[in-house]
Amino acid sequence: MQIRTMMAAVVLAGLLPPAAAAQESSERGALWRVRVFDVAPAHVIQWANGVQKIAQAASESNLEQQWGWTVWADFPQYYVSNPVPNMAAFDDPGAWNRQFEGTDGQATLQEAMQELQGLDAKVISDEIYEYEAGWSYTPEQPAFDGTPGGADLSEFYIAPGKAEEFQSIVGEAIAMLGKIGYPYTMSGYRVIMGEGQKTVFVTFWDTREAYYGVNSQNRLLEQHGMTQEWQELVARFLNTISNATSRTIEYSANMSHWQMN
Repeated sequence: MQIRTMMAAVVLAGLLPPAAAAQESSERGALWRVRVFDVAPAHVIQWANGVQKIAQAASESNLEQQWGWTVWADFPQYYVSNPVPNMAAFDDPGAWNRQFEGTDGQATLQEAMQELQGLDAKVISDEIYEYEAGWSYTPEQPAFDGTPGGADLSEFYIAPGKAEEFQSIVGEAIAMLGKIGYPYTMSGYRVIMGEGQKTVFVTFWDTREAYYGVNSQNRLLEQHGMTQEWQELVARFLNTISNATSRTIEYSANMSHWQMN
């Protein structure tokens, strides 16, 4: 079992981001709006083409990073996330559209919206994630730089009265990842608008072959003689949660407007 990481994507009336760049402060971590779209299989190609055209419009308009988004696919569902500066940004839902006014991409954006109209694509989840630095892990020697191939997304629901123990065990897990030289970044989030006591961990990887092969967590734990210690940690962790889900999502660069670091 892994404790994983995240960041994700955006696009259209339901997809369009309401506001500008996420900002970190001393009071709270960066905020992200994350929506999950369920697209009818018969409309997936048309929907994807429409979203790609929105990304094209963003490029034509030289849309700044603070208005950008990323898209991750788990067919036929798509995760769309965009940064949010604060909750007050939702009071101005038209701010994103105004960034295209008078630009070379305005006509392309209008064409994209017309193509997306009438398609069977439903928002089945709409949540706000808050980044938790204490739940996140950055490797000293990452397996790759730049654009990921995909990510593992894990959702954990903290059991009543177990929040403090949950956070402590996550800290222990992160320390162990450092000891084995785990080469993949993991980002931890607390869901502040959505289902209660929900946490999200996203681990970004380069290729499936490397992630599940030479760089796999199990392989590195075994190499460092820490498999038993990790299993004991996982057993304690399971006692702090009431439910969990996990899925693999692939990064859709041509549907995104985001410069990866």
